[in-house]
Amino acid sequence: MTEKKQECDEESLFALDKKINEALAKLLKIVAKLPEIQRQRRQLKVMIKNAFMQRISEKPLAVPPAIDWNDINAGKYVDR
Repeated sequence: MTEKKQECDEESLFALDKKINEALAKLLKIVAKLPEIQRQRRQLKVMIKNAFMQRISEKPLAVPPAIDWNDINAGKYVDR
């Protein structure tokens, strides 16, 4: 009976080892994808920044660079 118990323990250890190897393989695949994910993230960030910068240069968001904020507050600013 001791041999049978030992076999069961060995089988369970092999099964556990297999599960660990499968989980490790999945994790390694994810880690291998990280550089590509980071590259895509940087590219998306640049695209968003460019779209934002283009949009704020258009009306009604565009503000002339040499603006006197005191004139705006006094209501003297006229959109040209």
